[in-house]
Amino acid sequence: MMKSLFGGIRVHETLTNVVIPSFDSKLLNPVIFTSTKAKNDEYMDALLSDVIIGSSSPPLAYPPHYFNICTSHQVCREFNLFDGAVISNNPTLVAVTEMIKEVKESIGHVVHHSRLRVLSLGTGAGEEAGYEAKGYKWGITDYYNLSHVFDEDYTSLNSLISDTANDRMVELYSHLLLDKSNFLRIQVDTLSSSEANFANGTKANLMHLGETAQELLNQNLTSFDPSTCRFVPVPNGGTTREALLKFVAQEPCHYSGDSLKKSVITKGQLMVPWVCLDGREWDELALFLLGPSVDRIMPPTMVAARDEEEGNS
Repeated sequence: MMKSLFGGIRVHETLTNVVIPSFDSKLLNPVIFTSTKAKNDEYMDALLSDVIIGSSSPPLAYPPHYFNICTSHQVCREFNLFDGAVISNNPTLVAVTEMIKEVKESIGHVVHHSRLRVLSLGTGAGEEAGYEAKGYKWGITDYYNLSHVFDEDYTSLNSLISDTANDRMVELYSHLLLDKSNFLRIQVDTLSSSEANFANGTKANLMHLGETAQELLNQNLTSFDPSTCRFVPVPNGGTTREALLKFVAQEPCHYSGDSLKKSVITKGQLMVPWVCLDGREWDELALFLLGPSVDRIMPPTMVAARDEEEGNS
């Protein structure tokens, strides 16, 4: 499916800069593909489909994805890629780190992470039930499967340690590290175990997840509560849609000394760093986020500005 969607597009050809983490199972090294690297290093200019497949192949569920890249001098390098979460389960921090490096190369000095604008799009999390430590006999089988002890909505101990705990620490780190005025996290943490199961790629589930995302736009904005590690409604925060519009319609940002600002969109394991150059780039972001319904939520002035620009191009 990825190959049919992306065809022959390579990393350097993406319309927006991307940062995609992965892990090479043969070399036991992290591999982070970025648009900047791809433009300067032929070895990093892989087919986008290969990079995405490799970065979405979790161990135990899928084999590593193999491909090779040959330079113009016919020197080849092979890749054996696993899911990027093996070495980085926090795509937001990966994107922020790459942006700091890129900005330093552009302007010659480091910009503090608090000055980066980050829009983080979650891929959904399950509303998993926990368990009490006493009263049960544990063995290796129980470690991987608790369904026979409780019910199908209870997570296995293995999943609890490797997924649930890590995911909540990722939320906590991002919440503590990034400036609240420049960080917006959109996430649903109330999916059922079936909906949240990454192996459930049925058409029905994918359509249902899409409907859930659309419904989220009109629901009250939520934010991560570090005391409970859950997402709770923001008092007077409006809807998710309104929060997105407000966030992306903030003052223009550009490369110029102290006024430098950077926007980073994170979408699952695929990070889309986005530098806003003027107000008109907002509608491109809204289109990325909200799809064909963008005209219904964009201010009329922005719709007119976009249509005028497209008519002159």
